[in-house]
Amino acid sequence: MRVSALLLIALGTALTACGSPAPKHKHTTPLSAEQHERDAEEHERAAELDEQGIEPTKGTDDTRCIDQGQEPLYSGGERTKVMMPCWTQAERNSQHMRAAEANRKAAKEHRQWAKVLVELEATTCARLTEIEREVSPLSHVPDILKVEEYKESGKLLGAKVTIRKVPGLTKEWITASMACQQARAAKLGYDKQFMPLSPLALPKTSTSVNEQAETIVVTLRSNDAIIAVEIYGRAARILAEQE
Repeated sequence: MRVSALLLIALGTALTACGSPAPKHKHTTPLSAEQHERDAEEHERAAELDEQGIEPTKGTDDTRCIDQGQEPLYSGGERTKVMMPCWTQAERNSQHMRAAEANRKAAKEHRQWAKVLVELEATTCARLTEIEREVSPLSHVPDILKVEEYKESGKLLGAKVTIRKVPGLTKEWITASMACQQARAAKLGYDKQFMPLSPLALPKTSTSVNEQAETIVVTLRSNDAIIAVEIYGRAARILAEQE
């Protein structure tokens, strides 16, 4: 099973817990859970300002009369004319209401995504110890036997990493470990300071595992050409550290 499939399962679990469908991700770059929360607060503040702009109306014609309700003014002993018409406020109020509604919706969506990312990490990392969560399964340099380019139809899509099958290293464990690392990276918005040398910390990356008698082969791939090159570059550095 691909790690990306595990992430989708966990994502579905988290969204079900949210009690509503997932909003479409509208951002060109992924946001961290913390940034989603900050953006939600900004949208809430914007909604409050929009609602403050809604002005009260008078009568059934949705007009707002300012001068007409005041005592008449006199100049030189003569009553002055009312200078402020009763402008219709319905359309202006409608614009404020639509803006407030849009900001409330955006705030809700950001909070949904923040919750999804937090629950995704909790779900995928639940079976691992604290130590296992903090260390990439691809960082154990002495047990990395080979790193190769992964290509399809001659196109570079990532890397293949062959790992010595040490006691306790199974397909199930490494699949869970990689899913955890990817979920942690997603929660942090793919912060460049989080495991900067690990290909598992890159976005748009899927992973599959092939267990053999004496080795485990991990394939990391991405359809994004730039990320595919970065995957191989990071993976290749693993062997470079042994030299």
